[in-house]
Amino acid sequence: MKDGLKPMVGGSYFCHWNCKEGLPPLIFLYDRSVLEYDSTYDDDIYRIDTNKLDKRRLTTDPDKNMKGCYVYSIGIPPSSIAIIHKGTGKDT
Repeated sequence: MKDGLKPMVGGSYFCHWNCKEGLPPLIFLYDRSVLEYDSTYDDDIYRIDTNKLDKRRLTTDPDKNMKGCYVYSIGIPPSSIAIIHKGTGKDT
């Protein structure tokens, strides 16, 4: 919460693309009105105030099968986020 959300290439993202090298660091977002995304980990879940985001950096997820999912290519400041679920990070 101190630094906001930062784009990165995490393990799930890396594995999703078959361990492809050179993936761009991104922040992954989903629209809860479209789906409830499950990463298979007990992740933290944040509500993002998208009114404060640079919409030029918000695009649909490159995996076209990920309906209601988006990626953001720059950091999201703490003033734009609120935690709604504090996860353990464990595999569910």
